[in-house]
Amino acid sequence: MTVTSQEAMDRLDGISREMGALSGALHKVSQLLEEADKPYSEFVDVFEVGLWLKCQEDDGPRWPSEAMRVKLARREMPAELLGRRDGLVRKRDRIKQRIADLKAMADADRSILSALKVEIEATR
Repeated sequence: MTVTSQEAMDRLDGISREMGALSGALHKVSQLLEEADKPYSEFVDVFEVGLWLKCQEDDGPRWPSEAMRVKLARREMPAELLGRRDGLVRKRDRIKQRIADLKAMADADRSILSALKVEIEATR
């Protein structure tokens, strides 16, 4: 398939517009995630203190690894708090992935334009 320079430039323009919109969306999601992370982190911290106190009792359970402490805290966390934060994390990750995909597409179109330029210069 032969691609013209105009087609490549049109695609780059579309990619640029979409990346601009995604950049704004990513900024907004990051702000919302920052707000949601505060109560999430506070819940995990309070849970860990309670767990630590249990572990300090006579014959209390062993102090679990950090990953296990987070998993245990998430089990006890209110569904609304957990769902909001996890939903925002997934949304952020999807936006980041789309931006990465668009960057790869833009790189391909820039390579096409570069090759077309070399071809034009060679035929002069």
